[in-house]
Amino acid sequence: MRREERLAATEARAKEKLDADRKRLATVQAKRRADQRQRREYRRYQVGKLVDEAGLFVWDDDTLRHLFTLLASLVHESDPVAVLRSLLWEMSEVDRQVQEGVVDGRADADASGDPCGVSLARAH
Repeated sequence: MRREERLAATEARAKEKLDADRKRLATVQAKRRADQRQRREYRRYQVGKLVDEAGLFVWDDDTLRHLFTLLASLVHESDPVAVLRSLLWEMSEVDRQVQEGVVDGRADADASGDPCGVSLARAH
């Protein structure tokens, strides 16, 4: 076998190995994507189950969409549960004070119309 023939044979084997490696890589990547998709679908199911168990399915899709958009504004908070709890507590306190006549709700409302001065982005 001449040198040129040996080089051609080596090149052919290298190309075959490269093709096999590419196919193996594509297979592994496809399996990884399928696993990620399966985990994402399971997570979606779990979140939907939580919504159902919490009794939130009584609301229409548009209302839920707006509520989830508002919740999304808490994504970057270090403790979103505490922030939401605090906001809800403040709102209930203002409502209580308004009902008791301690506070005139309209006079305390800020420019956004929120008596607590809370400004969460509203979905449109």
